[in-house]
Amino acid sequence: MKILLIILTVVILSADIKQEMLHLYQNKNFEEVCNLGFKNFNANSKEARTNATYFSTILLQKKLLYYAMIDEENSALKYKLYILIDKIVIKEFYNSKSIKKHIYW
Repeated sequence: MKILLIILTVVILSADIKQEMLHLYQNKNFEEVCNLGFKNFNANSKEARTNATYFSTILLQKKLLYYAMIDEENSALKYKLYILIDKIVIKEFYNSKSIKKHIYW
């Protein structure tokens, strides 16, 4: 019975922390969200590594899209993004010929 009570308490506290982090993020208190996350979550857990991968992928896609949009004068330059299990690959093409390949681990 005591074990069940301890598990229930941990689950409730964990849910409260995630809800608080969401609330802080929505209010644009990014530094507080980061600090709270570092204090309460193990950075070496599988979930943390997976989330870091997703976040990095989103940032790279955003950067790639930004550069593609501002490069209007060079319409022959194109990009392709490949997301593999353990790395991200960005290929640059000029007139349909591959000119550069970026690999991020």
